[in-house]
Amino acid sequence: MTQPLPNCYQIKTKAAVVNNESILEKAVIHVKDGLIERVDQQTDDTHLVDWSDLIALPGLTNAHCHLELTEDKPLPSRDFITWLDQIIDYKRNQSNEQKKANILKGIQKLKQQGVTTIIDHVSFDTPFEYYNQSDVDLILIGEVLGSLRETSQKALQTFLEAEHIHQSPHTTHTLHPHSLKDTLNHKSNFMSVHMAESQDEMKLFKTGSCDYQKILKDLFNKDIIPSGSGEISPFQYIRKLNPKAKIELCIHANFLNDTDLQILKDWNSCVVHCPGSYHFFNHGNFDYKKLKDKNIPVALGTDGSLSNSDLSMKQEIELFLKENPMDLFELLPLITTNALEAIGIKNNGAIKTGYKDNIIPIKCSSSSESEILRALTC
Repeated sequence: MTQPLPNCYQIKTKAAVVNNESILEKAVIHVKDGLIERVDQQTDDTHLVDWSDLIALPGLTNAHCHLELTEDKPLPSRDFITWLDQIIDYKRNQSNEQKKANILKGIQKLKQQGVTTIIDHVSFDTPFEYYNQSDVDLILIGEVLGSLRETSQKALQTFLEAEHIHQSPHTTHTLHPHSLKDTLNHKSNFMSVHMAESQDEMKLFKTGSCDYQKILKDLFNKDIIPSGSGEISPFQYIRKLNPKAKIELCIHANFLNDTDLQILKDWNSCVVHCPGSYHFFNHGNFDYKKLKDKNIPVALGTDGSLSNSDLSMKQEIELFLKENPMDLFELLPLITTNALEAIGIKNNGAIKTGYKDNIIPIKCSSSSESEILRALTC
């Protein structure tokens, strides 16, 4: 909701998408203490929010973001390795005031698009109080990275001491190998890791050598690079380091073989796809159908705007639907509940009894599935 409301209130709608599986005409959503108490077609004497000409939808979930990197345009290069060099330079020169402005700008921009929950990746040197001004639900992932063990251990310790931050490796190969093991052993409530994003990353695991070592020589050292073993992947590498570890949110996962798919199943992972950055780098190879056939859930995220043409969930939905046409009810879990359920949140992302009152209004000419779907991308 966009304004303070009493503990008990009701929303009278033109229609509401209920349980992410049906449309109830003239729905009334009853809320008590921030939770949906029931959904019916009867008003009562509690405070009335009149959306009689609007459709009620669950608030959207941005399953992967880097708010501190919110800018008005991306970095110049679309070559992934060159871009990595540029992002390292950008972050080295970024002040805390710039981070604060970016975080607040990103939150406001996503909120205006109907996003009510953001899963955001945070650097260990970002002042965490910058997030306290948010009026959306923020789930913060502390990225552990750094080639020197003392650097990555400092990042890990910072996140372990912080409240409400879930420490997680940035990737499997951008932190000291001992720190990777330590981070996997210091199991957070859940982990969100960039995995199998680019061809160069896959080459690194298959051969033990790639352009990462040249471009990022001042950040990474040879101890991080796994020795080539022919067909190992980031997923198999983690399983080898810690057979008990599991990654709940696997970001990108553009390159998967059958063994990787089975590991994702074993972990009960959700794959987070970011169509905008996927097209920005022309990564290729993301296969939604293969994941769907294996019953591996997928969620959508924006990634950061420095590797995207915009910070826009509507753009992500539009790009995804162009390549993967589907109806409204297949799409909704990808932009609401899939990522949240993977990390153990079972009461957010749907208009359903017992769920949080993260509800958004949209203007539609009718309450048909096709019209609601169209409105999500306009």
